[in-house]
Amino acid sequence: ILTGFVEEKELIDHYLLADVFVLPSKGEGFGIVLIEAMACGINVIAGYKDGSVDALLNGALGTLIDPDNQVELIEEILNNLDQPRFESFELQKKVKAHFDFSIFKTNLNNILAS
Repeated sequence: ILTGFVEEKELIDHYLLADVFVLPSKGEGFGIVLIEAMACGINVIAGYKDGSVDALLNGALGTLIDPDNQVELIEEILNNLDQPRFESFELQKKVKAHFDFSIFKTNLNNILAS
């Protein structure tokens, strides 16, 4: 289901309804939506030709694909749909460990201090 625009107050509910979040972009600056999906425990597939690589920690948190390769994209979507989501809580913990707001503030302070 491609929902189109979703009100912010409904975002979490929509993420939680998802079987997989797919963003095979070539122009995503960083990929906040990827982090939002993973924070809800949703498996993510993203392209490796943009900032999505950083949001997925070079593939440690999700699947990176060539966004120009339609066959690879379809295979990974089907792969993810075939796999039950038993590790949602683990994914949430990993995302929080790397992207929690307190981590962001610490990293920003360290950058500014140097």
